[in-house]
Amino acid sequence: MLSGAATTDASAVPRKPGDQTALKINISGKVIAFAKCSFRNQVSPNIDFGDIRYSSVSGTNNISGTYVRPLDSDMTCTGDTAGTTYFSLDTINNGPIGDNGYKSLPVKVGGMMVTDPNLAIRLLVNGKQQNVNTNFSVDLQNLPKLEVELVQLHPDAISWVNGQKISSEAVLTMNFD
Repeated sequence: MLSGAATTDASAVPRKPGDQTALKINISGKVIAFAKCSFRNQVSPNIDFGDIRYSSVSGTNNISGTYVRPLDSDMTCTGDTAGTTYFSLDTINNGPIGDNGYKSLPVKVGGMMVTDPNLAIRLLVNGKQQNVNTNFSVDLQNLPKLEVELVQLHPDAISWVNGQKISSEAVLTMNFD
């Protein structure tokens, strides 16, 4: 849809042959591209880290092992998908937490959000840490390998104990520019 307005610099007086008249034309509009993308797995995934092993020395808890799980981002697209495509993994409850210069997902311990969290969920894109709540570009023809990793940010003696459940919630969003 295009709209325009025309104005003339000329007055209503007769013109002689060879006189020039300027016509200013303003054109505006909105470009609409029709594309549709959807995640193949329409159900919210439940990523389970299973039993998380830890050791407790002198009252300080330390996670033992590595806890990395895949994040399913397989999708199908139809229509005009030209332009840059972005993914963003965004926190649902509370903001992200600092993690060695990156932003990671906060973790609930025992159903309560920890005030000074020592556990976090990192987003890994092709094996490299990526900030949550931040767009990162993706190639729709070659989607990245997305993973999440449970990490301990610092030793802690009080925020979690044996048998407690941990959880975190986020939304994976895809958008175009």
